[in-house]
Amino acid sequence: MFKLLLTALTLLAAPAALGAQATGTISWTAPTQYVDGSPLDPSREIAGYTIYSGSASRNYDYGTIEVGAGGATGQSEVVIEIPGTFQNGDAINIYLAMTATDIQGDISMYSNEVYKSFEVVIDNLIPGPPTSVDLSLPITIECTSSTNGVRCSVTPTN
Repeated sequence: MFKLLLTALTLLAAPAALGAQATGTISWTAPTQYVDGSPLDPSREIAGYTIYSGSASRNYDYGTIEVGAGGATGQSEVVIEIPGTFQNGDAINIYLAMTATDIQGDISMYSNEVYKSFEVVIDNLIPGPPTSVDLSLPITIECTSSTNGVRCSVTPTN
């Protein structure tokens, strides 16, 4: 088992957003033992990690992110796409956990789960259109009639 730490996570959403995006940094301590207690050297025996993200505990419906192997500790910048339509005041929950994969392809149990909740605050609201717009320009329209039809001219007046 290994420990997962969520050090920073921010949420970006547009007005009446169709989906949102959470970005952040996740760090972890690599496993140092196999489940039978035998030693494990993470820098030589871990092939990589999978980060799982979702809307509820152990419901990782936002997807997965594959991360390469490292040493005894690791850190990764993540971008999590969150589907849905969001308005101001909506709550978005993000649950994260990880698994480790060894060089034989064996996958560990889930790490501890970390959680972050956001209230959607859209501070770049688009204003409504102006109303009661009136256009008054001082112009003079002069029309004359002839055998070729009517001819009009428009001239501004001061």
